[in-house]
Order: sequence, then C-alpha cells, then structure tokens
Amino acid sequence: MEDGESEARPGCAGERAEVLRRTQVRDERVFGSREVVRERYAARYLPGQELYRAQARPLDRADVVLDLTDPLRPTVLRRPDRS
Repeated sequence: MEDGESEARPGCAGERAEVLRRTQVRDERVFGSREVVRERYAARYLPGQELYRAQARPLDRADVVLDLTDPLRPTVLRRPDRS
C-alpha cells in the first residue's frame, strides 16, 4: 500500500468479529442458533475467505478498494492514479 493509505484490510480481527456479528443476526433463523452460525463461519467460510485472499491477492489486483465496515458510510481506501 502507498504511504498514507489505510492498513485496514479485509480479514483483520476487527472485520472478522464484525462478519460474525452480522451473520449471526442475519442467519440465526436459517441455521437455528447464533452458536451454529458462528461455528459454521469459523470452520468454513472465514478460512475459505482467508485462503482466497492469500492465493488470489485481490487487493493487490484491484483498481478500487472500498472499506465497507459501515455499509452506510463506505470509504475509498485506494483508487486508480488519474495522472
């Protein structure tokens, strides 16, 4: 990342906790309990995301990177150089 750009990257501990919080609320009805949702995401979905990010390195290839931690206030972390 360039100087002055945020080090916030998807997959960090704070984002992982937020993903679990949101999915527990959203998917509780589907999976029967928040604990089942947490276990499922911790065992399968989050490790799958980490593997994809490590192998495909999408942040290194993206033209624009958005931080959607707060979906109502997205933040541009990186955009193409327009010079």
